[in-house]
Amino acid sequence: MEDSLLRSRCEREEEQSKKHGRCAYLSLDRSEAKFQASIAVPMIVTNMCVYSMTLVPVMFAGHLGDLELAGSTLANSWAFVSGFALLALFGQGYGAKTYRMLGIYLQSSIISTFFICIVVSVLWFYAEAILVLLHQDAAVSRMASLYLRWLIPGIYAYAFL
Repeated sequence: MEDSLLRSRCEREEEQSKKHGRCAYLSLDRSEAKFQASIAVPMIVTNMCVYSMTLVPVMFAGHLGDLELAGSTLANSWAFVSGFALLALFGQGYGAKTYRMLGIYLQSSIISTFFICIVVSVLWFYAEAILVLLHQDAAVSRMASLYLRWLIPGIYAYAFL
């Protein structure tokens, strides 16, 4: 069915190009570019927003001092390795195009990420001791632990988004 739709579209564009004296391939490239831009632009905006969620607090921490900047940067690194990167379970159902099962995937991913968030929250709460065990500077680990404790509510928001 798609093949016949594509064929009729191509035939219509060839007829239009004969009428207007344009190349049919140029109009196909423009429509493809528009289609790809409609997919790419929302992803770019989303990634920029997610990136700014960590960039802005680090910029403010940099105005407080070097120790706070080091602590917030270490905390952001620890947060993405231990928590935020684990919360990408739901995209598999959408990517596999199993739309009928998407609701079940959504519910199970929210429940599983909620339990993962509980474990990660405990890790973040005791991040100072863990970071010192990983041979990080004690003062920087203390600042990172303070920063991570304030990030704990945010991980639950990530779980439900």
